[in-house]
Amino acid sequence: MPDDYSRMRRVLGLYSFLKIPFVQGIEDWHVDARRTFERYTRSNVDDWPKVRYEINIKNRLTSSDVSRFLSNRDSLGQLQLQPDAVSQMFSTYAPVFTIEDSGEFDRVGMVGFTNEQQVQVDVAQPTVYTHLAYTRFEGKTLPQLVYIAWFPARPKNGVSDLLGGRLDGIIWRVTLDDDGMPLLFDSIHPCGCYHMFFPTERLRVIAAPKKYTEWAFSPKRLTQRPEDVILNITVQTKTHYLANVAVDMEGAIGDVQSYSLKPYNELRSIKTAQGFVNLFGLNGIVKGSERGERFLLWPSGIRSPGAMRQWGRHATAFVGRRHFDDVDLLDKYYWRR
Repeated sequence: MPDDYSRMRRVLGLYSFLKIPFVQGIEDWHVDARRTFERYTRSNVDDWPKVRYEINIKNRLTSSDVSRFLSNRDSLGQLQLQPDAVSQMFSTYAPVFTIEDSGEFDRVGMVGFTNEQQVQVDVAQPTVYTHLAYTRFEGKTLPQLVYIAWFPARPKNGVSDLLGGRLDGIIWRVTLDDDGMPLLFDSIHPCGCYHMFFPTERLRVIAAPKKYTEWAFSPKRLTQRPEDVILNITVQTKTHYLANVAVDMEGAIGDVQSYSLKPYNELRSIKTAQGFVNLFGLNGIVKGSERGERFLLWPSGIRSPGAMRQWGRHATAFVGRRHFDDVDLLDKYYWRR
């Protein structure tokens, strides 16, 4: 399939020269993100009230159960997963979201439309959308469990804020090994930005082949084996940046909300008073979610950087080319230990 980078945009935007300041900006973000993870790992940050979102139906499998499901393959080695097995797998690896809450814009909800056909997020119905994907690693097809949480907005921090706007979210992905154990976790925002990798101890990273390219950024390695445990994802207020990923501790204090799981495909046909509407429109980008940063970052070749977009349209690198659903992503960045 054609990728989401425009060679013409890069030529007209003098990408060959601008990728140097792009790299500097990315490196600055890496430094800030590592400091944030270190701070949240060392101590309990209590600057904002927190809401804990956890799945409402806990139908968890053991790793041996998942391994049994993944052993069902056809003669070409492709997985043959039944809907019930998929549902149980999503319930098993559903993360806990600990979200700093300073306003309605920090609350997870169900996506819909107003009577004026404007996108809205109903925070009275906490919902996380799920999508089953696949990747290839070492010649094998592996399943990926994708969880998408939506927020009403990323509020602007003044008129000069180029990153704020309507609708925001977090995408969390779990790549399972062929024995049913998690192999890799990674995350982006629905715009494709802020790609973070959280490898398990089964993987070691391959060194970047050259300087001016975006590589696998890991602000934290998971040192504990994520077997039969749930991961807790800490999300900062307003920006919705990831601040920590850790094994969940039961009995955490604070407000607790239960979220339900819905198929991601429902977003392609949402019922409204005027009929059924595709959230992503004809070009795969959510109308009204555009960001001011698009006027600065268009030389990267990405159409409307910062806008929320459909699965399969997530370009995740401003330097080089990378998509969230690249089939060779793991082989490109990691070796098995």
